[in-house]
Amino acid sequence: MLTVAPSPLETPVLPRLSFDDEEYALNREAFERLSIIFGPFTWDLFASPNNAQCPAFFTRETNALAQEWASLGNLWAHPPCCLIDSVTRKLEAEPTALVTMITPHWPKAPWFPRLQHLATYQEVLGRHEGIFSDAQGRPLPSPHWGVLLSHVPRRMRGHDSPE
Repeated sequence: MLTVAPSPLETPVLPRLSFDDEEYALNREAFERLSIIFGPFTWDLFASPNNAQCPAFFTRETNALAQEWASLGNLWAHPPCCLIDSVTRKLEAEPTALVTMITPHWPKAPWFPRLQHLATYQEVLGRHEGIFSDAQGRPLPSPHWGVLLSHVPRRMRGHDSPE
């Protein structure tokens, strides 16, 4: 069972993590549990060869934001913080995309209300030691922000809210 722990962090601040943003991921055990609930996932939208959670993935060079997500199936996303606003706007523009994603739990971030509106399920996973791992699978220190899981289902075109 995933740990639910509300985050006291209210102000978006860039995370101060001691590892390369490109080379970390949600730990494999947590990802596998989420895959049972929301998966299986077909593509990892924001990854590198060292941290991809799915066999099929997009890198910075192949640019997930330039793809048509609706045609790719059930998607996993752990976008860089600087792209979360673009991701939420893309989800608004592509109502037939199906995405499960993790982001910082930053309620005052400009993208946060949009993500809340789009998601039919959200859970604060907490900020415990080992929630993320490095490219070799080693646990990383606790982030300085809560981690939010959001599931954004396909929506019928022309409808403002998720099905």
